[in-house]
Amino acid sequence: MNSSNAWKRFLKRKVSVVAGIVAILIILVAIFGPLFCTQDPYKQDLLNINKAPSEDHWLGTDYLGRDTFTRIIYGARVSLGVAFAGVLLGSCGGVALGICAGFFGLIASQTVFNIGMCLALLPVMGVTLPFFSGGGSSAMCLYLGYGLVQNVFRHHKDVSGLNLRRL
Repeated sequence: MNSSNAWKRFLKRKVSVVAGIVAILIILVAIFGPLFCTQDPYKQDLLNINKAPSEDHWLGTDYLGRDTFTRIIYGARVSLGVAFAGVLLGSCGGVALGICAGFFGLIASQTVFNIGMCLALLPVMGVTLPFFSGGGSSAMCLYLGYGLVQNVFRHHKDVSGLNLRRL
């Protein structure tokens, strides 16, 4: 299948086009949103607790007086960072495991596959929590936990089918 057919099928589906536009808008707001934020997402203003939307606070304030709009934008930045780091780390680790499994043969491939299946049985948060307990609440712990658990063993299957000794 060539790429022009894929684009034609994508553009025919209105839901796909709308979802793509929304995804691009979310990414753009997450990247450029802090330029438009007038408030600090962590600053508490106890005089403005649970205020309705206004000119100063576009989506109102929360129970500590923090601007909701600013917190949503900064939260989107963290979420996108976790998503990109998880996919990148998972892809690199999975490809490396798949190459090793393909090079060393059936026993290595089965071992990596079985470890991946064991991890797939566990809940994601249960496996990610040790990363937080050892490293605090930094974003790097979240990136590592999600990237290793969710993505590494998914990508290994794609590469391990290659017989690298014949190449």
